Amino acid sequence: MGAELLEVPFFQNVSEKNLLSLITNLSEQQISGGKTLWRYGDRIDKVWIVKNGLIKVTRPSFNHQPLLLQICGKGDVVYLSGVLAESSYSCEARTIVPSCLWAVPFSVFRKVFERSDSSSNKVIKELTKQLDFSYRLGLLHTHDSEERVLDILQELKSRLGKVLKITHEEIASVSGLSRETVSRIISELARKGKVEVSRGVIYLPGILLLFCPLAM
Repeated sequence: MGAELLEVPFFQNVSEKNLLSLITNLSEQQISGGKTLWRYGDRIDKVWIVKNGLIKVTRPSFNHQPLLLQICGKGDVVYLSGVLAESSYSCEARTIVPSCLWAVPFSVFRKVFERSDSSSNKVIKELTKQLDFSYRLGLLHTHDSEERVLDILQELKSRLGKVLKITHEEIASVSGLSRETVSRIISELARKGKVEVSRGVIYLPGILLLFCPLAM
């Protein structure tokens, strides 16, 4: 378990004492796709780290449509900014695909990363990365449907590679579009040669966009 944790950049260079504290209190959970990790208003009592898979974090908007805040992949600490600032969640987190997650009690996590300046710096860097990504996600809502799907596919490509084993419904849940709209756009992208689709697998050859806010 310790070797696996050290493969995650966020936990690299953690002292042996702190690493042992994490491992002792850490649990591993396999969760199928489309399952809720927490709901709006739930008390924050643990920190989730993605071993593999994809997690989306959303917040209700004024028109009651979920606003996408984050897409978390391998090695990410899910919704770190809120975990450190809030006592209860102001958002919801769900798995996009079957995922394996590590869960650490919040009290243990906080003690580990308050013990040294280097650990605190890791938290600051991770927060900066997540806040920057959340800002860029906000730009999606100014795009038309095709651009939005392209941007989401580009982000998923950076997380999972060129071959995406993901359904149109799962893409719809991330993009905020209907499954029918996503299916139509994917078919059009395939017709244009920008993606290839075969038996539920989407293959992304090369770069989808010359300019993609989520790939900057």
